[in-house]
Amino acid sequence: MRRRALWLLACLPLLAQESKWSYKPEDLWAFQPLRRVQGSIDSFLPSGAPADRVTLLRRVTFDLTGLPPTPEEVDAFVRDPAPDAFRKVVERLLGRPATVCAVLGIGWM
Repeated sequence: MRRRALWLLACLPLLAQESKWSYKPEDLWAFQPLRRVQGSIDSFLPSGAPADRVTLLRRVTFDLTGLPPTPEEVDAFVRDPAPDAFRKVVERLLGRPATVCAVLGIGWM
């Protein structure tokens, strides 16, 4: 018990000093007043070039199945010149039976 008291007395000068980590609530983003943003939510996103077809296919396949596209799927999508090629891929992916991720995710629901 006496040891704890000595430790506390030794630390008191350190606790009294202002830490470099001290902050004021008004400095935190959560306490800033709301302000109206002009434009759409997309104005917060970094602008860049649209994704190429391979990247687009990888993104949608990972999002909908949790798995990467097969090389055959990539080749078929890249070679398809139809303007609705992406729509067809999305519909095909949504029409698949439950994937591994969907089946494993049921336990978390």
